[in-house]
Amino acid sequence: MSSKFYGSFYLAGAGAAVTPAPAPAPQPVIRPAPAQTPAPAPQPAARRAPEGMVWVEGGTFTMGDTFGDGEANEMPTRLVTVSGFWMGKHEVTFAEYDRFRSGRWERPDDRGWGRGNRPVINVSWNDAVEYCNWLSRKEGLRPAYSGSGNRVTCDFSASGY
Repeated sequence: MSSKFYGSFYLAGAGAAVTPAPAPAPQPVIRPAPAQTPAPAPQPAARRAPEGMVWVEGGTFTMGDTFGDGEANEMPTRLVTVSGFWMGKHEVTFAEYDRFRSGRWERPDDRGWGRGNRPVINVSWNDAVEYCNWLSRKEGLRPAYSGSGNRVTCDFSASGY
């Protein structure tokens, strides 16, 4: 005897009774935080777009588990506002990053994917900070990051990355 599921009923072979499907488990009701729309931060007029970069508009979003199926550390949801910022149009490649690492430390592992123009992987936060400051100095800009380890701060008024 065969059976098939159609909507909310199971249909069994000829002459068999039709029985309702089991009721789905109740889902928690998650109410997202009320949306607030701040005025968008304007693109810095005093500065032209750095080569290879785009302006990402700031805004407000709900951070956390808005569907009720996430981890405990994703609750409660909260509104987060991010200011506008410049971002590279493309990922930093192994070729670009390897120029920074040349003669310094061990290069990051490419996991057999290849290097060259592939996006760099296996880079720590502190290595990324050092790369940004190195690139800033190389381009004659004032580095944005200072400090080391767990005490890194960013000067958003700096001209560098």
